[in-house]
Amino acid sequence: MRRETDHTATFGRDKDKRFKIVEMSAFDAFDWATKAMLSMAKSGVDIPSDIASQGMAGVAIVALRTVGGLEFMSVRSLRDDLLRCVTIYTDFHKNPMHTRPITGQDDIEEPQTIYELCKAVLEHHLGFSIAEGLSRLAPRTPSAGA
Repeated sequence: MRRETDHTATFGRDKDKRFKIVEMSAFDAFDWATKAMLSMAKSGVDIPSDIASQGMAGVAIVALRTVGGLEFMSVRSLRDDLLRCVTIYTDFHKNPMHTRPITGQDDIEEPQTIYELCKAVLEHHLGFSIAEGLSRLAPRTPSAGA
């Protein structure tokens, strides 16, 4: 059974709107990671040789570190794939079980919410925070006592 989590928007007109995130199928996750990797390669991004062993997590972190090098249409396609994992609660207090796909501008009114949701979907799939993942890849400097 696919994992599910809830996300509550934190910003502006979307503040307190509730969304459900459902894990991608294994095939969809594989396709998303492949699409991200191919987009990065096409854009000239330096892809680590061990990326395949890192799975979706490695691909996502490399993509986030180098997103500026990707073409807009690639980023848009990857974003849309992530948002397909998200549904919105129509009225959580009346019916906490009923969600529907995101259909338009009234569902998400703030660009910040799109960013929040994409980040939440990635973190849902990766099992750790993106900030944590990026910090693990950051070059380490020797401490003063070492």
